[in-house]
Amino acid sequence: MKKVIVGILTLVMVLSAMLSLAGCQDKKTDVQNDTPVSATEESQTAGEKETETMINSNLNPDEITQSEQESIDLLASDMTVVTDENFGEIVNEAIYHTSEFSGKVYQLEGVYTTNTEGGVPYLYRFLVNGEEETFCGLPLVYLNKQFNDGDWIKVTGIFNAHEINGASITALEIVAAQRLPQAGQEKIPWSGAAHDH
Repeated sequence: MKKVIVGILTLVMVLSAMLSLAGCQDKKTDVQNDTPVSATEESQTAGEKETETMINSNLNPDEITQSEQESIDLLASDMTVVTDENFGEIVNEAIYHTSEFSGKVYQLEGVYTTNTEGGVPYLYRFLVNGEEETFCGLPLVYLNKQFNDGDWIKVTGIFNAHEINGASITALEIVAAQRLPQAGQEKIPWSGAAHDH
């Protein structure tokens, strides 16, 4: 029953996003530069499209919308809140064992960036073990708010595999996202070993 509810919520979020974008479909422009989109740009991979076309500049990134709060409330009993202490473990396990985490709901905080291959939005932290710092993050899909690189954000979403930049990887399907006024720890202690895969 829980998987059915998660599936329905995912479908509702996708359909809502598609409907909100329906008015933008007639004139194809680059929203950030207000310039026409070329045929080359139109042929981007599906993963790039899902992360780019969902942004609604009318949404306040500092607030949770009513529909986001309703989704959080519906998923609350199945949600795992990720902490500083378990961020590295959960994100690493989700990356390497996607099938075990698919369809599960998580809420986590971290740094937002698009400074990645293809400009795909990510939420990340650095895992620190002695002098070694390791990037640990997940791509964000169905994100509908505009954040700035370096913003500290809290997201609620569902882990699933997605095709991004030509590879099938674990991503977080965003149900709710919010910029927080105070940043947490970008660098967190990590005594875990590199994953053997």
